[in-house]
This record gives sequence, structure tokens and C-alpha cells, in this order.
Amino acid sequence: MMRSVIASQRFGVGEGAPEGATVALKNGWVTGPDGFWAVNSSGIVTVGEGRFVLAIYTRRNPSMTAGFELVGRVAARVESLL
Repeated sequence: MMRSVIASQRFGVGEGAPEGATVALKNGWVTGPDGFWAVNSSGIVTVGEGRFVLAIYTRRNPSMTAGFELVGRVAARVESLL
């Protein structure tokens, strides 16, 4: 199921995955009582025989979009090292 996330909810883990990698992910987002957004992306990136687990959690994002963008930048940076 985590390899079949619908396109509109696919962000974060996998954004910078190497060519040919397999990505399984689960994302989440919610507004807190302070009005800021908590956004997360967790998943498994498989590259050849290597399997990497990433978990990115953020909070105090001013908007949902800002949280999506932050998680995407972090994932892309980490995955560029795989």
C-alpha cells in the first residue's frame, strides 16, 4: 500500500530518490492548536540491494504548503547522498 500513494499525497520521501529506486511512503499533516502545521513523511527507499528508512517530522510550519516544501527539501538532500 505504501508504494501506491495517490499522486496528490506523494511528497517528501522519494522526491530525490536515485533513478530506479523503489519508494514506499506514508505522509501526514495536521494543524495544531497554535495554528501552525505539523507535517511528516516517512518511508523506505530501496536502491539496488540497499534499503534506507527515512523519517522526517516538522512542526510550526506557517502553512501546509510550507511544510510540504520543507519536508521535500530535506528528503531530496538526504536522498541525493544515497
